[in-house]
Amino acid sequence: MALYLTEADVQHVIDMPQTIDAVEQITIAQSTGRAWLVPRERLRMPKGMLHTMSAAWPERGYFAHKAYASIAGSIRFRVLLYDYDTGAIRAWIEGNRLGQLRTGAATAVAARRLLPPDPSTWALFGTGLQAEGQLEAMLAIGRPQQLRVFGRNADRRNDFAVLAAEQWEIDVVPAETPEACIDGANVVITATTSRNPVFDGSRLQTGSFVAAVGANMLIRRELDGKALRAIDRIIVDDIDTAKKESGMLLTPIEAGFMRWQDVATLPDLLAGRTPARRDDRETLCFHSLGSATWDLAAAIVAYENALEAGLGLELPID
Repeated sequence: MALYLTEADVQHVIDMPQTIDAVEQITIAQSTGRAWLVPRERLRMPKGMLHTMSAAWPERGYFAHKAYASIAGSIRFRVLLYDYDTGAIRAWIEGNRLGQLRTGAATAVAARRLLPPDPSTWALFGTGLQAEGQLEAMLAIGRPQQLRVFGRNADRRNDFAVLAAEQWEIDVVPAETPEACIDGANVVITATTSRNPVFDGSRLQTGSFVAAVGANMLIRRELDGKALRAIDRIIVDDIDTAKKESGMLLTPIEAGFMRWQDVATLPDLLAGRTPARRDDRETLCFHSLGSATWDLAAAIVAYENALEAGLGLELPID
């Protein structure tokens, strides 16, 4: 029997701290070859796309794949969790909240090692689901003196600021311009689907931590060349995925002022093959494209917690 978990079930059975721990654990396993993934594939159709990605974690006894369709502006995420030894389906999980959790969690895992000594002023670009998840994850590991948020839609920007201030009890300022958002910030998070850079990279403060998490297609680019030149080191989730999907990196690499050899991965960071922050003047970037290992880790927690809580609908499939 397989367990079907709805979005409401997921909301009840897994939280952000649990997801951060799970993503960290699977990334450590990945760093020594004990967990692995297949990067996202996209089936392009006239009306939209089907996206698929998969991962395995034998020592935990599971593998999984995530599939989602983006058709006519609508996206539906599903994660299927399998028993590693038998191939039986253990869970079929609705994946919107799960994806929000795991994407935010990966940023928090990186940030624990890359944040500046006094991460006091945060700039958040984006006001959607992933921006909410990024904020939730970062607040699980620290709190700013002030958060500034910018989005192109003024009403959504203001609403986001009000709700975030109420929910998290922090000082939130809706910035009217990208410049007002980033000036003086030493933590910068971009969680948009923008095809164009979201701020002027010359304004990036030395010693900052940047999390660029929205540009996971070749047509998207959240950081400009000035920002990339100012960044001392870039860490991605997976090199093969970055080579397929990061328009933000492919452009400067093809132009010759960056090299793939200079880009490290999150598993490298956790294994110590690439160092954590070395001093307060290093400007560091985590560029997240999305890893199926994170989906697998979060799905395991959701499934096992749901079993313990007696939640979910049993399906007559295996």
